[in-house]
Amino acid sequence: MHALTALFEEHGHLAVFLGVLFEQMGAPVPALPFLLLAGARSTGDVGITLQFLLLASSASVVADLAWFAVGRRHAETVLGRLCRGSTAPHRCRACGQTRFARWGSAAVLLAKFVPGLTTVARPLAGALGMPARTFLALDLVGTLVWATGGIGSGILFDQEIAQVLLGLERAEEMIVRCSLLAVALYGAGRAGRALLRRARVGAAEPGPGRHAGPRARRHHSA
Repeated sequence: MHALTALFEEHGHLAVFLGVLFEQMGAPVPALPFLLLAGARSTGDVGITLQFLLLASSASVVADLAWFAVGRRHAETVLGRLCRGSTAPHRCRACGQTRFARWGSAAVLLAKFVPGLTTVARPLAGALGMPARTFLALDLVGTLVWATGGIGSGILFDQEIAQVLLGLERAEEMIVRCSLLAVALYGAGRAGRALLRRARVGAAEPGPGRHAGPRARRHHSA
C-alpha cells in the first residue's frame, strides 16, 4: 500500500486518467478509489482539483464516445444481442426504441450512478439513433457530476482516507512479517527433518568394527 500511495504521489494524474478510462471501457478496474485518492491528494489546491476533474471527465467521455460509436456502427448486432431470447425480436426492437426515446436522456444522465446501466446505455444510445451532440451533452453533464462527487468525497474525507491507508499499510507490514516467519519456520522444519533422517540412516548402517551379519560369522568359523 505504501508503494501504491508513493506511485500515486508521483504519477497521480496518469493514474486517474487510466483508471477511469479502463473502468469505462469495461475492464474490471474500479475508478472510485482513484477519484477518492485524487480528492485526498488535492485538498486545499483548487488548481490540482480542477486538473483531476478534467482528466477523469476526459477519460470517461472518450470511453463513452467509443461505446456510442460501436452502437452506431453495429446497431443490428447490439439490438440483436439485447433482444436475444425474445419471441418477437422486431417487436422487442420497436419497444426498445420507444422506451429509449422516452427515457433515453435520463438513462444517459444517470448511467454512471446505476450499476450495469452504463454498460447498456452508451451503445444503445448509438444503436437507437440518438444524435451525437445530444449524447455528448448529456454524457458530459452526467460525467462531471459523477467525477465531482468522487473527487469531492475524497476532499471531504481526506483524514479518514489517510487513516484507512495507514491501517492498510500496517496490515501489509504485518502480513509480510508473518509470511517471512512462516517461511523461516517451514525451512527450519524441513532442515530438521532432513538431519533426523540422516541420523537414523547413519545409525542403521554397520560401522567398521561391526560384523556384516550371521553369514560372515559362519564363514569365519569354517
